[in-house]
Amino acid sequence: MAKARAWPTEHAGPISAPRPDIAQALLHSVTAAVALNPKPADWTSAKVQSESDGEIFWKISNGRGAMPPWKHLAENDRWALIRYIRSLGGK
Repeated sequence: MAKARAWPTEHAGPISAPRPDIAQALLHSVTAAVALNPKPADWTSAKVQSESDGEIFWKISNGRGAMPPWKHLAENDRWALIRYIRSLGGK
């Protein structure tokens, strides 16, 4: 179950933006999102920020709705994305 998955302690460290190539891919995804229905989640919203790290990890890994799976990203990079998403919410 996704909610039970905890943040691996070996990944603890300063919050920083993901690798430049991942950030660029995300930027292009956000730019293309204007045409998507339903719209992608707002990472700064209370709804996204209240989801567990495990839920977000699962969605990044498996995709959801129009969002494709990103399992090809190394697990460390997926956890880095979660830390970045958390930083956008002021946590």
